[in-house]
Amino acid sequence: MKLILASDLSFLLKYGYDLTGIPKDQIKIGHIAIRETGFVGILKELLDEGKVYIGTSAGSYIMCPTIEVSDWNPDGKDRFGVTDFTALNYVPFVLKVHYKDEQEEIVRKGIKTLKYPIHILKDGQGMFCEDGVYRFIGDGAEIKF
Repeated sequence: MKLILASDLSFLLKYGYDLTGIPKDQIKIGHIAIRETGFVGILKELLDEGKVYIGTSAGSYIMCPTIEVSDWNPDGKDRFGVTDFTALNYVPFVLKVHYKDEQEEIVRKGIKTLKYPIHILKDGQGMFCEDGVYRFIGDGAEIKF
């Protein structure tokens, strides 16, 4: 199974991909839709066939065990009624995408409550995941707390 999980489309465009994704402000709606539309089954079939999944932003969050980190924002955005933050669990870690240095305090606080390891991605960064091997890729160094 091959996955590319990135913070933003600019990262993928840099490497020649021409893609679109779920807008960040629609992640909770997208989270509901993936279960109601049959996307979960279709995705599994495609991955079993050897297809590569490329997710950015919300598309990266959904591959984690939970999307709870997507809610770590100081702006207090509405959860759109979502109470179950369970995601698809294709990788054994959670992501914080679109990370900015001014979010350090929020992230450090949130990490204390996590059940899973976290990878922090700024725009222009991602994770390449293949058959249980996970590698940071992109601009700059990987952020670790």
